[in-house]
Formats: sequence, structure tokens, C-alpha cells
Amino acid sequence: MSLFDSLFKKLAGDSADELLKQAKEKLNEAAEKMKAELGEDFFKQAAKKEEKPKEEKPQAAKPQEVQEEEYPEPVVVQLKNKTKESFVPDPLAVPSDCPDHGSAAYFEDLLAKNFPGVTVEKEVPLEALTADLPVKRMPVSLLLSKGGVRKLAVMLVPKNRYRVTKVVNTMNACEDQGIRAIRFFREFENTAPYVVGRIRAIVG
Repeated sequence: MSLFDSLFKKLAGDSADELLKQAKEKLNEAAEKMKAELGEDFFKQAAKKEEKPKEEKPQAAKPQEVQEEEYPEPVVVQLKNKTKESFVPDPLAVPSDCPDHGSAAYFEDLLAKNFPGVTVEKEVPLEALTADLPVKRMPVSLLLSKGGVRKLAVMLVPKNRYRVTKVVNTMNACEDQGIRAIRFFREFENTAPYVVGRIRAIVG
């Protein structure tokens, strides 16, 4: 290689280095100028945007815990006196002319015609019979007394409501006072022999 070639290459290399150096300086000056004009926060935010956020793996849904609420068991009121009735229909019972065989008027008429010595009271509040009162109660439909002694509480009830709490509570309260309690369904035929026979077996 000639001396001239070596000298040319050196000059060319030095010249390229100088150009690069100048370009870097100009770029740095421009960057500093932009920082001064826009502020450093601008560049920090831009850098953050460029950073890819970490991909969060979807967490498996935790099974929901089912909290079982405790509810009190429903209390079914039972009759205290579960003695099976024993009676014979009375073929000599005098019938009533009242057409509604489930009404208090019908039973009153039957009792007046077939039990002359029996006193009948209608819709007697339980408060008149005892101080030990259940919360749910109802008046006694018909209260029969003989010789001044209360003998029988007759409850006239719908056929689909005869076991409701207020009915059973009232009957139990009467039984606690030594007064027998029976039910008749308002929707039934309640023939004179049947009604009189049932009542006579208790009242006499």
C-alpha cells in the first residue's frame, strides 16, 4: 500500500469520526432543548407507556361459601285430649228448620229442641274461661253448661282450617279447665241424629 493511500484513509476516517461526533452533539443539544421546552415529566410518562404492562393471569373464581341460615322448626300444636269419641247417632233427635247446617243458629236450634236443661252461650271469649291465655286463640263458638257447670265447648270451623293454631289452642285451654272441646265442620251435613248423638255422649 502506498503512503498516499494510507494518508487518504486516515484523513477519511478522521473526517467520518468528526462528522459522527458533531451529529451526536447536535442530537444531544436538540434533546436538551426539547426537555427544557416539554419538561422531564413528559419523557417519563412516554417511557412508562412504552413499558408493556405485566399480563395478569385471570384468577380462578373462588367458590362462594353458602351460608346456611338456621330457621326454627315450625311448631305444630297438638290436641292434648286425644281420646277417641264414642257415641251413637240419636234416631229420636228433633231436627232443625234452619237451612244452614254449619251455622251457630242451626246448632242453637238443635240444642234448644233436644237439650231443654242445657244453657248455651255464643262466641264466648277465652278470657271468660281462663287467665292462662295463648297468644293465638279464638272465641268458643258455643259453650254448653248443665246445672251451672260448663260441660262442653263446641267449635264450628271450616274443614280446611280445623287444625290451625288458634283452634287447637282454644280447645286445649278449655280442656285444661275441665271443659270438653269438640269440633264440627261448617261444610258438612251435620244431621240432627249425628250432632245430638255426639253432644249427648258428653253432656248427658
